[in-house]
Formats: sequence, C-alpha cells, structure tokens
Amino acid sequence: MLLDQAKLPRGIRNNNPGNLRSACAPTSKTHRNDGYACFDTAEEGLLNLAWCIWDFYAVHKLNTVPAFINRYAPVGENIPLDYETFLAKWLGINARDASHQDMNLYNIANAADLMKGIIRFACGIPPRPWSNPREWFSYKQCLTAISGTGKWNA
Repeated sequence: MLLDQAKLPRGIRNNNPGNLRSACAPTSKTHRNDGYACFDTAEEGLLNLAWCIWDFYAVHKLNTVPAFINRYAPVGENIPLDYETFLAKWLGINARDASHQDMNLYNIANAADLMKGIIRFACGIPPRPWSNPREWFSYKQCLTAISGTGKWNA
C-alpha cells in the first residue's frame, strides 16, 4: 500500500525528518520557499539532523532541553514550551529539572534518543501500515547518521 505523498508530513516529503531550516542544513541542495531544507534521501536528512544536534550541543553549548529548543524551534514557528515538554518527557527528564539538566549528548545513545524525539514531534506517528513499531526511522538509522558525522566517538 503506497501512501499519498501529499498527506505525508513535510519532513517526510522533503527527506528532512527534523524539519531543518536551510541555514542549519549544510548539504541541502534544495531550499524551499518556506525556508525548509530538502534532501535527496532520508539518510541525508538524518545526517544533517545529527550535524545540527552536534553543532547546537558541542559548539554552541545548548545543553539543556529549553536552551536547545529555543534555538532549534524558535517562537513564531512552534510553541517552544510544548516542544520542550515533549522532548523532556521523551528523554526521561523531569520537566521541573529540564532548565538545568544537561542532556549529555556526547553519549551517542542520548543523541539518538533526541533525534527520535525531534522526528516524532516534527513528523508525528506514521500511519498504518508504515511500520511496526510505528516509527518513521529506526534507532539504528539514527545511530548510523550520528556515526556518519564523525563527531561522536562510537
């Protein structure tokens, strides 16, 4: 059963599961009028998401959920508090502690969890019969993208 492309979330249609803006997507070959990057493959989109996570965490020191989300999903495009609450819960961080608890994204498993949380928030749950369990991308695919950056020590 093929899914109607027009009904898929933007991030899936654009091979950009993190809904990255073009400015945060160094390998994007196409820039849409709405500012979101498009990639040739979903794997390229995952790799760019991993690069963005590394850049925000390791370079810009955005190490808490609120700090990360305030840069990743600014006000006006999203409701940051909803995104923060969702990701804190996804990562197992108590919402009261989120503003001062480091996400520890040097840990490859934590970075993969963040990727999966971003994808779930940005793209939602895939319609049946997409996959089992119902996820757009596997944990292994996220780990492959993270490894592809060459930034994390596996």
